[in-house]
Amino acid sequence: MSDLYGVAFPKHLGKEEQDKYLSDMEKVMEDAKRSFIENGPKLPSWTLETQVAITRVKAELKRLLSDGDSGHGPTTSENFNAEQIGKSMAPLRDFDSPSISEKGKFTTHYWKISAKSLFIPPSDLFKELCASDQKLAESKTPRELYTEVVASNDFIARLEEQNIDLDSALGMSPLHEDEKVIIHYHGGGFCLEAPSAYRAFGADICKETGYRVFLPYYRLAPEDPFPRGIYDGYLFFQHLINLGYKHENIIISGDSAGCNMCLTVMINLRSAGQPQPKCAILHSPWVDLNLPGESYTRNVDLDFIMQDRPEYIKCNVRMYVAPGREYDDYVKKMLNDPMVSPTFADFTGLAPMMVISGEVELLVDDIDAFASKLGLKERFIVGRKHPGTEQGKRNVYEKYAGMGHIFFFIEAANEKHACIEGVGNYIRSIDSQ
Repeated sequence: MSDLYGVAFPKHLGKEEQDKYLSDMEKVMEDAKRSFIENGPKLPSWTLETQVAITRVKAELKRLLSDGDSGHGPTTSENFNAEQIGKSMAPLRDFDSPSISEKGKFTTHYWKISAKSLFIPPSDLFKELCASDQKLAESKTPRELYTEVVASNDFIARLEEQNIDLDSALGMSPLHEDEKVIIHYHGGGFCLEAPSAYRAFGADICKETGYRVFLPYYRLAPEDPFPRGIYDGYLFFQHLINLGYKHENIIISGDSAGCNMCLTVMINLRSAGQPQPKCAILHSPWVDLNLPGESYTRNVDLDFIMQDRPEYIKCNVRMYVAPGREYDDYVKKMLNDPMVSPTFADFTGLAPMMVISGEVELLVDDIDAFASKLGLKERFIVGRKHPGTEQGKRNVYEKYAGMGHIFFFIEAANEKHACIEGVGNYIRSIDSQ
């Protein structure tokens, strides 16, 4: 998708469908321009470019989700088919990723789940999954995952001055014994998206912080429901430790469901008696899968994501927690489990956190409640320049004017640039503590 993910069209479309798709999107953008000129911006912080970009993204997501429907009538618990639904969501999992040559470079690395240290479960939740992976490794057929490693052009240029080659710059091994890196776990309700969609964002963050960014793949629901996704996220953190990175030199980051994963990684590290990461950056955290906030109704015309209610069998919540199961007392109880909805967790001893939300995103009421449980008051950010992080703050909550869910994808939005700078300011403040 052009502005959200930087691609001209979903690659599953044929030539004729591509042409119609682009024609439809051109009309959407023209209508958005006309509305802006005739009626002014929907929100004070929206420039013409921002309003057009957000309007197009909303239309694109609606189109793609419609394209991804199974076409076999209403889905029920009787005809629920996880594999078929997963295939229907392929357009939202498999993007024609853009070139990031203007911002940076990336490489994809596959790694095997074979090290004995990966088979030690931090809790009973992962016990069976660890045993399964250990059995595969012992039979010489270990499971394999991958990550993308992203570095900005500025970062690569600095390494070249130190005679460090590109293969090393984009490799998985530490560049030196105290290298700091960022893991970013992607969002998508544990059902959608892929690391490839985050390459440009990774390059932005690398340029701002000076740290390489890892974008790990993890299994998606409904084919691979809870807790497989968060288990894969935990394994990747442990894999970096095995490669020689230090806990205190790893920054974990996520957006939406990826923030949920960040929190579960920290909780599992605590359960395993291991050190915490340096800090966590939580963009639009999806932390209460009950979806209780009134903002799901209030902001429906302003945010670009669409969130079905848990009562709907193909809602991401249901497909992640209990695919194909009726919305019964078991499911409702699961939604209050801290490993499903980390807002109900004990945050004692977890790493410092930066919580980020958009003012008008569907999740904002739930994020407000989560931030309140951390004892945080929001700091409202307007415009392209970040005002700087208050020194000595361990946990912070920043809300960005007029922005919706995971707004760092909206290149045209001033607040996107302030947010990237804000992440850098926060990490530098933690570094100095």
